[in-house]
Amino acid sequence: MVARDFPALTNTSGLVDATAANNTKGSFAVVYKPAIQYGFGQPLEIELDRVAGHGIRLTATFEFGFGIANSTA
Repeated sequence: MVARDFPALTNTSGLVDATAANNTKGSFAVVYKPAIQYGFGQPLEIELDRVAGHGIRLTATFEFGFGIANSTA
């Protein structure tokens, strides 16, 4: 289990209230890590562009997605 500062304080029903004074309770989340599925789409692409008067602009892009599996395959 990994401890994280996930949501901030919550109200008594477990929701984050717009009024900060009502958020007095702590909260945590438990996630079964093998249920998280992820994948990559297109490979990493790196582009170099010359910007007049400024130098070179580097742009790197790739596709990544993830989801929570709620049933077995």
